[in-house]
Amino acid sequence: AARLVRNEARRTAYRDQVKLWEAERDQASLERRRPAWNKPKLGKLEAPLPRPMLNDPEASEEGRSDEEDADENDSDKSDDNANLSDLLLLVLAQVTVDQ
Repeated sequence: AARLVRNEARRTAYRDQVKLWEAERDQASLERRRPAWNKPKLGKLEAPLPRPMLNDPEASEEGRSDEEDADENDSDKSDDNANLSDLLLLVLAQVTVDQ
């Protein structure tokens, strides 16, 4: 709630500055000159706090890394088997061509 109050105070101050700038801009337009200062910018507002997590992120990362490592090892083995079978087929093809 305090963040919303601070953001609203910032917006109110910004609106006041813009009103002053618009008066300066209009006066400069009548005098056929450029305004003495640039239009004010609102800037960044305070962002809300991140939502709390139900699980401890460190514990869940450790559990995931063990499962991911196991999955990667399984996929590496199947890749190795596929590479070996391809190599075996090439060798057999070469042997049959030589004979």
